[in-house]
Amino acid sequence: MTIFSSNTDDQLQRAIKITSPEHLQRVLSQLCMTIPEAKNLIASELLVPEDKVPVPAPRIELTLEDDEDDDDGDGDDESSTEPRTPTPTTSNKRKREAPSSIADHMNPQKEFKPRYVTCIECGEEYDVPENTSTSCRYHEATHGELDVDFFGDQIDFHNVDSEENRKRYPQGCIHECCEGTTLEPCQRDFHQSVKEPGVGREYF
Repeated sequence: MTIFSSNTDDQLQRAIKITSPEHLQRVLSQLCMTIPEAKNLIASELLVPEDKVPVPAPRIELTLEDDEDDDDGDGDDESSTEPRTPTPTTSNKRKREAPSSIADHMNPQKEFKPRYVTCIECGEEYDVPENTSTSCRYHEATHGELDVDFFGDQIDFHNVDSEENRKRYPQGCIHECCEGTTLEPCQRDFHQSVKEPGVGREYF
């Protein structure tokens, strides 16, 4: 086994930064298969016990029929003037969870999930135990249209209308759900991820 001196630390950190994610994944997998201590340490950083995963309460949305029923009600009913209270969801005030311990992962009765996943609504990676009802900000109309007025006559609009430029110029991309730009999301909710390919979504 090669013994590295302390002056190789900087080069090792540089190598980690420039090595491809795919190769780093192979290295981590190899460490997990060959060194039990490394496996436990990596698991404590990348997995979270299921009992620490937030479970959103079901939400009841107000439908158009509900609005019509309210309009037909008795105008003298004081309750009809009361504002609607949104159905509560899991609290967005959560204490920051510590990474799962090595002892957790040595408990055969515990079930685990990946701790860091990517949201299918906003596209951001998130920490699962930190997921709250206001964590995700996104547009209901996910595909925005580039605003001609934003670009003006400086460039040929037909050449700029692409997914690459939608990401490059979010301030010039309008979403029809609220007429706001990509930088002004109109929805707030829990982050969501795909449970398994073809299975569907979960608040994960």
